[in-house]
Amino acid sequence: VSATYPASFDAAEFLDSVRKTVSGCQRPVTTWGDDARNMTVNPAPLTQSPPEAAQWMTNLAGQQWACEFGVLAKANVVAEIVTCSPDRSVDIAALVAKRLKKINELLNSRS
Repeated sequence: VSATYPASFDAAEFLDSVRKTVSGCQRPVTTWGDDARNMTVNPAPLTQSPPEAAQWMTNLAGQQWACEFGVLAKANVVAEIVTCSPDRSVDIAALVAKRLKKINELLNSRS
């Protein structure tokens, strides 16, 4: 998912807000389904990422299933990438790099 914002949008401030929110929400969340089964989602801390991105993951307790998240912000563009798989077989870092490259190409084409 990508979106553009007005030219006055502050990408660095936005990403700082995302990083603070993710870092401040490092608590497991448990939900119960109609079948009375519960699932606990465990968040992981932010991972190393380019300055234009914030990346983190969550996993389901007792299972291999993991979801990875990448939020990118550069100039007035914001993009979010989410991958989920049982074995982390989707390389989110490569997807983040590919999306940043595309954003840079679009920004450079405006000149």
